[in-house]
Amino acid sequence: MGFFKNLFGKKGGDEHASDYYEVENHLGLGDGSPLLIEKEPDLEAIFSSSKPPAPQKITESNRSFWEDQPRDKVLLNLVMAYLNHPDSNVKLEMLDRAREHGAVGVISGVIDMLADPDEAVARKAAKLLWDRYRDDCCDYPVKSLRDEIRGSTSLGPMGLHLGREAATRGLSILREEAPDEEARAGIEKLIKEEVIIEEEIAEEDTSGVEFVGNEYQERMGVTFTYEVYKAKSKQEALAFLKTKSVDKQYYYIEVETPEGNFGRDINGIYDI
Repeated sequence: MGFFKNLFGKKGGDEHASDYYEVENHLGLGDGSPLLIEKEPDLEAIFSSSKPPAPQKITESNRSFWEDQPRDKVLLNLVMAYLNHPDSNVKLEMLDRAREHGAVGVISGVIDMLADPDEAVARKAAKLLWDRYRDDCCDYPVKSLRDEIRGSTSLGPMGLHLGREAATRGLSILREEAPDEEARAGIEKLIKEEVIIEEEIAEEDTSGVEFVGNEYQERMGVTFTYEVYKAKSKQEALAFLKTKSVDKQYYYIEVETPEGNFGRDINGIYDI
């Protein structure tokens, strides 16, 4: 198979580099270098092979990693790689194959596809996620998109790659594909509790919000400025923050409430 030869051949893939796409290696597989996928793959041949190819150029630093992987793990890695293919037809087929795998890396790739510019791909990804997470109203996908929207995750920078706008669009697709009214009510409740979408914050009288004062912190030679307020509720705090703007780095407007603290920086509104 061409792909197999390309990755394991003596020239290490350079001779046919134009036949492949490089895609981001979010999970740091192998030696952490980009993953390689064929531009025009024969997916049936690749996935039915008794010795499927690794989706990465083989080097001395990653050779042992790939040689030690059992067939099912290589196939799992191939699914994760090909979910990033730019061809919508390949993505649609890979979503069918993704149904067989529940690994975090695969699910993460499917969640990313909610923001795909091809609506057919995005909606098929949403249906797959509802099939898997129907019992808890897509709790995991919603919280993953929440982290993208607020720009913060326990996984650190490697866990964020969609961005606020794309994640918000993906969340909208996931909502729309709720399979029934019970599921729709459940995901709406979850989103209301977990996600801050500035465009959906309702207007409210914020005259009761009180200014507490400015706080300053010095870290690594940089001054962080916090403009601190108090509000009676989360909704009042969010409505107040919606009226504010921040146009410089390291400046934060934060509002303390009995329901938690919320803030705004140059990237938008967030919870603390």
